[in-house]
Amino acid sequence: MNWRNLLFTLLACSLYFHGDASAQVTATSRFLIEWNDLVVITMKTDGINPVLATRIYLYPNIAAREVMSTTSPENRVFSGNLNGLQPIEAPKNMIEHELAAIHAYYKVMLTLNYREQLCHDLYDRQIEVYKGFVPQAVFDASIAYGDKVAKIILAWAAADGYRETKARPYHHSTGRPGTWIPTPPEYRPALEPYWGALRPVTIDNLERFSQPPNVAYSADEKSPFYALARAVYDVSLDLSEEQRRIAEFWDDNPDLNNFQGHIPTPRRHINPTAHWMSIVGQVLKREKRDFVQCSQIYAAVAVAFFDANLVCWYDKFNYDLVRPVTFIQDNIDFDWLPLLVTPPFPEHTSGHSACSASCATVLTHFFGNDYAFTDSTHVASGLGVRTFSSFNAAAAEAGISRFYGGIHYMTAVQQGAIQGNTVGMHILNHLKP
Repeated sequence: MNWRNLLFTLLACSLYFHGDASAQVTATSRFLIEWNDLVVITMKTDGINPVLATRIYLYPNIAAREVMSTTSPENRVFSGNLNGLQPIEAPKNMIEHELAAIHAYYKVMLTLNYREQLCHDLYDRQIEVYKGFVPQAVFDASIAYGDKVAKIILAWAAADGYRETKARPYHHSTGRPGTWIPTPPEYRPALEPYWGALRPVTIDNLERFSQPPNVAYSADEKSPFYALARAVYDVSLDLSEEQRRIAEFWDDNPDLNNFQGHIPTPRRHINPTAHWMSIVGQVLKREKRDFVQCSQIYAAVAVAFFDANLVCWYDKFNYDLVRPVTFIQDNIDFDWLPLLVTPPFPEHTSGHSACSASCATVLTHFFGNDYAFTDSTHVASGLGVRTFSSFNAAAAEAGISRFYGGIHYMTAVQQGAIQGNTVGMHILNHLKP
């Protein structure tokens, strides 16, 4: 153990034995933030796609939340309101709840994260702190309860339908006018075409949150749909520097190849889920929320992203709408390319809009309508920081970034925001966090 960890252990030990519970919580409250920040890093390293990311964040955060929900009766509201998950029995013995929650998070994350050694390293460092002040009997009971919760959550995760989607047939484009086909430059196959078949966490019927396209497809130059595509094309030819910065800041394309001739150079980046989880971590550090509150907020945001993403993917492959790059090259300008690389799935609705709006709705519940913050997620990538007057303002910018980037019609942005807000409100009403 290095001197920093030793000092931290001694501090935690002193606070524990002097009975200063609030100070003890402050000393370890950042542990859950550290875990979610670690996942941001591993997702960037491995180029985890935005759809899979929602699942990777969901289950470990639910595991931690389920443990912390047993700290008091008022925290049990969340439990028992998740589809397919029965309320988990409270521990029979005295436990250190934070330790049990960290252990449960770690055990679940190990099955979902490719960077196992990084998980081991963080876990070992944090566990050393608890060993410094938790009596052995309580320590052992905490680990046992964390194991119990992790096994229940992993069994719940295994029944969500994800594995079954991998056995379904390859997704082929129908070839009908106005439907999606693979897009340049790599013409990748559809990403997770059956994701909408997974079990939602709080929603009983995805169709209830559907947002059908409100402009019918047409290649006629006088049609409203042609005008939608023309708007994407026109703005791309006259982007301001600010619009370009917005598009690039929210690009969040995790797995992109840059080409020089025929030679690809992989570029790794974080995905939209990790970007918003990074924002959550920044806010929680600033606000110095305790461990119980951190677990509550992370879990609620993870549910918001997961369920909003399911609804969005249900619409994408149900309506199967052509992307702007395809329509514009076929009907307006054969040589046109958008500023951003178009992701490999259909157009409607915008995932950035839906998921960001859902997340912002939940965060607004916890921090208020006018919570201003600065997002430093992309400093290391050279994209600087951006400051927002509220979470809803950040979500709106994330949505419009896809129009500026040339990869969504305005209808997908607008209807995606409506969709995400509706899902977010449903989650708040359902879970009452």
